[in-house]
Amino acid sequence: MASTNLPSKVSRAVCNYLVRKGVIPFERCYYQRCRRAINLDGGPVVRVTTGAGSPEPRLTGNSRFTVQVEVMGTAIKHPDDPNNETEAVEFDALVGAVRDALMQTEDGNTLRATAADINAAAYLMPVAVDESDAAVMFAVNNADMADFTLLDWIDSEFGEAEADGMDWSVVLKFETFACESKVEGYAAV
Repeated sequence: MASTNLPSKVSRAVCNYLVRKGVIPFERCYYQRCRRAINLDGGPVVRVTTGAGSPEPRLTGNSRFTVQVEVMGTAIKHPDDPNNETEAVEFDALVGAVRDALMQTEDGNTLRATAADINAAAYLMPVAVDESDAAVMFAVNNADMADFTLLDWIDSEFGEAEADGMDWSVVLKFETFACESKVEGYAAV
């Protein structure tokens, strides 16, 4: 398959992994250049973006990226009830679930188990889960995920928070190495 946008593949793979792991429903997970408008009305959401990559090592086809996984939520849905902490509880639970899902380890030293699970989720993206038009279109739109491998997943930074009006945001940052081809032995079975 021809080369495509590797940062986009990384963000789509991470988003699909979080959905398949049951951390968040598809309609509340937004990947890089997702065409859906972000809507906080249904509860907190996750947005996955990938920065520009740098070849590492040079001339190998492998690139290093910084991945930002942002959990966003609204602070006030019940302005008449200052004791209602529903949104805070939902937001904190989602931050914890996302962090847990992205911090899977088998050896206690690396997050390669997370990378393997993300790859496994990515490789399922070109396969329609049923015969519905939406499932078939999703598979067609993600056919390029068959040529992709996350080589490593490294915890970088946790807890960068931003507040925009009455909304909350926590950013988890990871470093990753990825390549534009499927490499055997890097996906969970």
